[in-house]
Amino acid sequence: MSIDVEITQKGLFRKKLDYTVIIGNLGYGVYENNRLTERKLGGEFIVYDKKRIGRGISIVCGREEKEKIVLRMLSPTCEEEIDTFYNIIGRIASVWKNCEIIQDGEAADKNGLKEICADMKKANRSFLKSMLEKNGDFKDNTISLFSAMWQLDLGDEDKAEILAADDIVKAYGDWLHRLQEIDVYYAVPTFYKTDNGIWGMYFITEDTESAIPLVPRVPFGFNGEDGKPLEVCSWVVSFYSLTRDTVVGRMSYEKFIEKVKDKGRRYDASRIIIGGISDSEIDALLEDK
Repeated sequence: MSIDVEITQKGLFRKKLDYTVIIGNLGYGVYENNRLTERKLGGEFIVYDKKRIGRGISIVCGREEKEKIVLRMLSPTCEEEIDTFYNIIGRIASVWKNCEIIQDGEAADKNGLKEICADMKKANRSFLKSMLEKNGDFKDNTISLFSAMWQLDLGDEDKAEILAADDIVKAYGDWLHRLQEIDVYYAVPTFYKTDNGIWGMYFITEDTESAIPLVPRVPFGFNGEDGKPLEVCSWVVSFYSLTRDTVVGRMSYEKFIEKVKDKGRRYDASRIIIGGISDSEIDALLEDK
């Protein structure tokens, strides 16, 4: 579920609106290869509250926009992000004094943003409760959530913990923030065409703590040349040695997970975090590949 807002400036003499009005003191970045590249801007970018990282707010506009700005907020999210969403709309409306605001196809009064925000918080709470009580998107009941920094997978363990809390929205917001504020390399696959088919490759760098999937999966939206979902014939992991400044070898992803999963700690329903692997430990892994 998403909340979509279009703000269109009216009148003959239209003011340019700089990115700084939208961003303020928020974090920002651009989605590249299924994760956020921070402090980068484009025609579409993501903003988020650094003190309460949620699902992320999508902004579509030019650098000095004077026509239209499109905002999207995913739900359910944390209440602080809903406040941020409507605060941004308010800041834009304060510069584009003569503007039209359309939310989900219906006109919205810029003087009534506080009331709209309160209504959205109620709807968000209701939708969150419904999401937590239903079965997930996959056979293992996980729910995949596109979030500010990257995709997170909510599992039965997470749902039970949130539902047991006195305030499920706060507990859910705590979960979103905790998993996105940590300093970790979030591994995503790169795809290569070979004579035998498509390879999906993850990279592990020496001494770098990494969040890795227990089972590799093609990210949503990755299609082959025929426009159909990408089919991978082989999943591998490639090791980069900082000591030697080069890729030193690769092994099957399944074999790699067998070797490291018991040493990792749970990240979300689909991923574990593994500690930094030393140069000598990389060699040891590759000896028995």
